[in-house]
Amino acid sequence: MKHIFIVNKISGKGQNMKLIGILEDIALALGLDHEIRLTQYPKHAKLIASEYKGRDDVCLYSMGGDGTLFEVINGMDLSQTLAIIPTGSGNDYYRQFLNKESYDIKDIIAKTIIAETKDVDIGRFNDERFINTLSIGIDAKINEDASKMIRKTLVTKGPAYIGAIAKNVIIPKATKADIVIDDKSYSGDFYILAIMNGQYYGNGKHSAPQADIADGYLDVTVADKCKATVLYPRLIKYLNGTHLDDPYFKITKAKNIKVKSDSEFIYQADGETYHGNKIDVQIDHGALHLKKPIF
Repeated sequence: MKHIFIVNKISGKGQNMKLIGILEDIALALGLDHEIRLTQYPKHAKLIASEYKGRDDVCLYSMGGDGTLFEVINGMDLSQTLAIIPTGSGNDYYRQFLNKESYDIKDIIAKTIIAETKDVDIGRFNDERFINTLSIGIDAKINEDASKMIRKTLVTKGPAYIGAIAKNVIIPKATKADIVIDDKSYSGDFYILAIMNGQYYGNGKHSAPQADIADGYLDVTVADKCKATVLYPRLIKYLNGTHLDDPYFKITKAKNIKVKSDSEFIYQADGETYHGNKIDVQIDHGALHLKKPIF
C-alpha cells in the first residue's frame, strides 16, 4: 500500500514542518512506500487528495487539524483508507479517541501507521461530506467570528472562541426555520441546531457525549429560543456535556435532517462556514475506512 501524508504546513502554528523529519524517520524505519505532500494554500489538501482518486491501493493521511481533515474527506474516494495525525490547534474529531489531553505525537504517528482499519460513519450535506459536525445558529456564528479573529489578529484559538462565545451569547440571535428530523417536524425559532457525528466541537466543547461514529446515526440537539435567564446556565451545561437530562434541549438520534427557511441562515460543517436557506443532511453508515489507533 502507498502511504500519502498530506501535511498542512501552517496548521498548529507551523509545528508540522518540525515534524517532517520525525515522520520520515518513522516511515523509513517501517519500510513504507510513501510520499509527503505539503499544502501550499487554502483548499490544497482537497486537491491533493483528489489526485489519488481511482487508486484503492493508497492510504491518505490528514496531518493537520479539523479543516485539513474536512478537505481530505471531500477530496478522496471513499473506497480508499483515511488516517488522521492530529497536529492542528483544535483536533475536535480526534479528541474522542484519546483518554488524556496531552499526547506524544511520535507515538500517534507510529500507532496510526500500523493501526487496523475500521468502517465508520460520515455525514453528508447537499453535495459535500463532513466527518464531525454540522450546526446552524449561534454556534455557527461563534465559529465564524472566532475564525475571523484568528485569521486577522494574533489571538489564539482558545481565547478567540471565548471571545466569540461571549459576543454571541450576550445578545443571541435566533434562527427561524422548518426542521424535519427523520419523521418528526418542527417549526419555530431556535438558537442551536447541532448535528454531530463526533462528540466534540468548538475547540473541545463536549456537546454530544453519547455520539458514536459507527452507530449509523447522527446525534441531534435543538435549543429553542428562550429568555436569557434560561439560556445562559443551560448553554454552560451544553458546552460541558452535562445537558442530557435537561428538558430544555431536544436531543435525538437521526439519519436524515432537513432544514428550510424563508431567510438565509449561517451554518458550519467541520469548522467551514456556509450561508443558505435550505440544507439536507444524511448519515452514510460505515462509508469511511478509517485507521483507528488504540491508546
